[in-house]
Amino acid sequence: MVSNSIRVSGSVLFSVSVLFSISVLFSISVLFSISVLFSGSVLFSGSVLFSASVLFSASVLFSNSVLFSISVLFSGSVLFSGSVLFSASVLFSASVLFSGSVLFSGSVLFSVSVLFSISVLFRASVLFSGSVLFSASVLFSGSVLFSNSVLFSGSVLFSNSVLFNVSVLFSISVLFSGSVLFSGSVLFSGSVLFSISVLFSGSVLFSGSVLFSGVVLFSGVVLFSGSVLFSGSVLFSGSVLFSGSVLFSGVVLFSASVLFSGSVLFSASVLFSISVLFSGSVLFSGSVLFSCSVLFSGVVLFSGSVLFSGSVLFSGSVLFSISVLFSGSVLFSGSVLFSGSVLFSGNVLFSGSVLFSGSVLFSGSVLFSGSVLFSGSVLFSANVLFSGSVLFSGNVLFSNSVLFSGSVLFSGSVLFSASVLFSISVQFSGSVLFSGSVLFSGSVLFSGSVLFSGSVLFSNSVLFSGSVLFSGSVLFSGSVLFSGSVLFSGSVLFSGSLLFSGTVLFSGSVLFCGTVLFSGSVLFSGSVLFSNSVLFSGSVLFSGSVLFSNSVLFCGSVLFSGSLLFSGTVLFSGSVLFCGTVLFSGSVLFSGSVLFSNSVLFCGSVLFSGSLLFSGSVLFSGSVLFSGSVLFCGSVLFSGSVLFSASVLFSGSVLFSGSLLFSGSVLFSGSVLFSGSVLFSNSVLFSGSVLFSGSLLFSGSVLFSGSLLFSGSVLFSGSVLFSGSVLFSNSVLFSGSVLFSGCVLFSASVLFSASVLFSASVLFSASVLFSNSVLFSGSVLFRGCVLFSASVLFSASVLFSASVLFSASVLFSSSLLLRL
Repeated sequence: MVSNSIRVSGSVLFSVSVLFSISVLFSISVLFSISVLFSGSVLFSGSVLFSASVLFSASVLFSNSVLFSISVLFSGSVLFSGSVLFSASVLFSASVLFSGSVLFSGSVLFSVSVLFSISVLFRASVLFSGSVLFSASVLFSGSVLFSNSVLFSGSVLFSNSVLFNVSVLFSISVLFSGSVLFSGSVLFSGSVLFSISVLFSGSVLFSGSVLFSGVVLFSGVVLFSGSVLFSGSVLFSGSVLFSGSVLFSGVVLFSASVLFSGSVLFSASVLFSISVLFSGSVLFSGSVLFSCSVLFSGVVLFSGSVLFSGSVLFSGSVLFSISVLFSGSVLFSGSVLFSGSVLFSGNVLFSGSVLFSGSVLFSGSVLFSGSVLFSGSVLFSANVLFSGSVLFSGNVLFSNSVLFSGSVLFSGSVLFSASVLFSISVQFSGSVLFSGSVLFSGSVLFSGSVLFSGSVLFSNSVLFSGSVLFSGSVLFSGSVLFSGSVLFSGSVLFSGSLLFSGTVLFSGSVLFCGTVLFSGSVLFSGSVLFSNSVLFSGSVLFSGSVLFSNSVLFCGSVLFSGSLLFSGTVLFSGSVLFCGTVLFSGSVLFSGSVLFSNSVLFCGSVLFSGSLLFSGSVLFSGSVLFSGSVLFCGSVLFSGSVLFSASVLFSGSVLFSGSLLFSGSVLFSGSVLFSGSVLFSNSVLFSGSVLFSGSLLFSGSVLFSGSLLFSGSVLFSGSVLFSGSVLFSNSVLFSGSVLFSGCVLFSASVLFSASVLFSASVLFSASVLFSNSVLFSGSVLFRGCVLFSASVLFSASVLFSASVLFSASVLFSSSLLLRL
């Protein structure tokens, strides 16, 4: 206890607690190895090292370098004229001036105004509740919170998350590599680079060039007066003004009005690599190029030249005051006015009223490469040329001359836009299109290609000798013979016997109520329901969803590229490939090789007697038995009990949420999460990171070569080797010998009933009990009470901050510090 003023001119070492209640001047080097309290003003003119906690309640002046290796509290004003290093947390409750370089490696809290006139490095989280001025370069590698005004006049680097609750002014270049939140107004007058996600909830003004390489969300008004590059997805929920050039290479959504007063180029993946949605009014005053699909749901005005090379959908009114070229498919669901010349080189669909006040040229396959549909009223006030087939499903008015240079005979392309009744035999030798309902009460022969886009009823025998396309629902109540290729793109119901002797493609839903025999190759690209027994004797390809509600037998190779549901028993006697999602709700037996390249869900019991390869995600919600070798190269989720009786290799991430039994050797080369109880009765090797959140029992030898986190209770009854860092956040019991060759952190109580070897640094933050011999070859820190009931050897420095009991011989070969 020191109560008078002191002047120390020689080197000093304080190994006990010291209290300075008056002013102190240290003109030389000082070392404080224990706690210090300064209640008076202090001047350090020599180097100072604080290795214990320090409290400064009055003003302090450091004119030389200072090192704080522990927590520091400054309640009075502080002046640092020399370099300062803070390796632990710091609290400044009064004004602070740093005129020398500063390094903060621990968390820092500034509750008052701070002035940094030199370079500053923050490696940990920082909180500024007062105004801050940075006149030199600053590096923030930890999270930062600014709750008051901030001015950066030098270069700034944010490598972690930052939160600005108030107005911020950046007068220089700024780099944000961590997430940023601006809740107040922001002004960027210099160049800015955002390499991560950014959220702007207030108004923002960018007067310099800006680069966004991460996700960006603008919920307030935004003004871009300079060039902007968006390489990540962007959401504008407020009004936006682009007065400079703009480049979008990611997903963009405009939910409010947008004005492009400068030239805009949408050229492909570099600009818009995906579909774009304009839900508000849009004005294009410069030239525009759309090379990807576009959806306009609001009013659109094109006053400059426009080129659409991708599919376009107009759901609102559109006005074209200039020449337009459509090289891709176009859909107009709203009213359209063409006051200039128009060229259609791709498929066009008009579902709303259309007015052509200028010349229109339909020159054929180059313009209309597919069929054209006018589902609303159409007015042609200028000359029209149709060189290809045309479909009119709505009212059409030709006020000028019309020339059809393509086939309009019944022997060529035919259009039926209303209901048609054929009560007698009919023969179509050319292509036919039925867009309305059709009834055939007599026999029909189609020798050419046929397209049915409406409902069709065949009450008699039908013979299709050419290719047939059914895009609408079809009902066949009589026998049907398809000797040519058939495409069903709509729902189909077959209530009679069927024979498919040619290639068949089902792209829509199909219901088979009767027995079906497929003697040729079959492709199902739509959903299929088999309510009766099915026999596939040839190769089968399912590219759409399929439902088998009864027993199915596949004697040949099968490929499933779409989702599948098997509610009945299934037997695969040949090779099977599943490239889509699969759901097995009944028992399944795989007697041949199986490859799952996509996600699979097994809700029932499954038996795999052959080799298996899972290259996609797999979910097992029922019991599973693997009697053969298994390789999982994708993520796997086991929510039920699993038994592996053979060797298993997991090369991807694995999640076990149910009880597990590994009776054979297991190798985990990827990350593993065990949320349920696990029993390893044989040797286990973990070469990747492992998280155990449930209780564990290791009855065999275990080797952990990667980082480990144990958040649940663990029992090791066999020898254990930890060659990587380990964190135990719950109670641990070691009943066998243990070797720790990496750093270890015990945040809960630990019981060692066998010999233990620690070859690296160890931290015990809770009570520890050593009932056998212990060897510490690295530094050790005990923050909780410790009991050594056997011999102990400390070959490195040891710190005991709580009570310690040694009931056996102890050897300290290095420094020992007791804070008792």
